[in-house]
Amino acid sequence: MPCIEPILVAIDGSACADRALDEAIRLASLCAATMVIIHVVDNSYLRFDMGYTNLADLRPALVECGRKLLAGAA
Repeated sequence: MPCIEPILVAIDGSACADRALDEAIRLASLCAATMVIIHVVDNSYLRFDMGYTNLADLRPALVECGRKLLAGAA
């Protein structure tokens, strides 16, 4: 029986996210669902770790890391 709604999975490279992805894949295969895998770049925590510096220089590296995570999950 096909699912009507896609399964949304957020990944961050952690072991917990990897387990959630595995479970989502299992569920999607059981009900012929489509999956949407996302990764969110949130650099707000860096302001506390690095002080009030220009974080724009870090953004490309964070985005590239996210792209690699998504490629691996696909």
